[in-house]
Amino acid sequence: ADFIEAVKKLNKITIDSLEDITNAEVAFKALTTSQKNAFKQHDLYKTFIEARGKYNKLLEKAKLEELVQAAENFVKANPILNKAINKLTAKDASAVEKMTEAYKLLTENVKNKLSREIREKIPQIQDRVDLLVESITNTADYKLSYSTLWETDEELILMDAEDSINLINEALLIYDTLDEISKKNLAKQKKYIEALKEKVLERIGYNEAQALIEEEVIEYQKQWLKILSLSKFTVKLEDKTAITLAMEAYDKLSGGAKESLKAKYENMKALLELLDHYADLENQTPQGNESESSSQSSSQEPTISYVTNTVTNTVTNTVTETVNTESVVKEYMKKPVAKVIFWLFITLLFAVIWAAFSYFYNKFLEKKLVPFTNVEEEE
Repeated sequence: ADFIEAVKKLNKITIDSLEDITNAEVAFKALTTSQKNAFKQHDLYKTFIEARGKYNKLLEKAKLEELVQAAENFVKANPILNKAINKLTAKDASAVEKMTEAYKLLTENVKNKLSREIREKIPQIQDRVDLLVESITNTADYKLSYSTLWETDEELILMDAEDSINLINEALLIYDTLDEISKKNLAKQKKYIEALKEKVLERIGYNEAQALIEEEVIEYQKQWLKILSLSKFTVKLEDKTAITLAMEAYDKLSGGAKESLKAKYENMKALLELLDHYADLENQTPQGNESESSSQSSSQEPTISYVTNTVTNTVTNTVTETVNTESVVKEYMKKPVAKVIFWLFITLLFAVIWAAFSYFYNKFLEKKLVPFTNVEEEE
């Protein structure tokens, strides 16, 4: 009877029917073989057999709906997904970062429930905004590096035409390596630099020999553009090999090309020396007790040095002041009037001292004689 009542609860299967199904299955297992065979003829037998299957379908449907809902929530929480790619700007970077982090947290099943359009659009949005942000940096760096060409008075550039041509060529080469957005942002500057180049070449008196030198210089700049753009703020230890190779390539250039690129060569030489200095510092890492004693001695050295310097300076200043005072007195005493004044001062000082001595000595004697005076009066 209990088993039949348990099965009756399975007439309507819902997502919450798992406990009832489990109870019915446990009750069925507790039946004897004859009871089980008898139940197979009962009207509720089909209900019992189909209960688990119906529940599994409902559970699968619920999970599917949950995945779909999670996908819909992701899209709603990231309105950047509804924005056209060509309408994105660098200001959307924070929204894209938020979307990217949220997307990483989604399970593969939820990701699969996103529409194909959304799945394809996510990396496109990321790439576009990354490019926009990078273009801002590239544009700013370019303007910082070559602003001299359009901010300096044109006549001054033309006066130094032979040196200016290298900077102009480098600026044009760097421009060609930029992304399309940066190029668009710097189109006005490029146009100005190209016009300036024509004027500089005209001022130099461009000829065939100079054309060959310029071609050689440009080819060298193209090959070693990254190295030539390095500074003491951007160079890294791993750049040492490339800098060495660039310097070796420089040695193979013609005399005219070398002269044209001399400033760049000196810069590479300075960077190489800087990297060697960094390498030496890394190799001078103390170990064990030697490190402690070394650090102690090094920390004490400034203090010892400071004390020594202080004492030396104090003694030196004192001696100097004494010597200066004595020399001033000697110079003053050479004057006749000064001698009279000096001796008058000494005499006056001696008189004051003697008067003070006499006064206190008389007071002392008076105190000593008082007892004797009192005795004579009594007699």
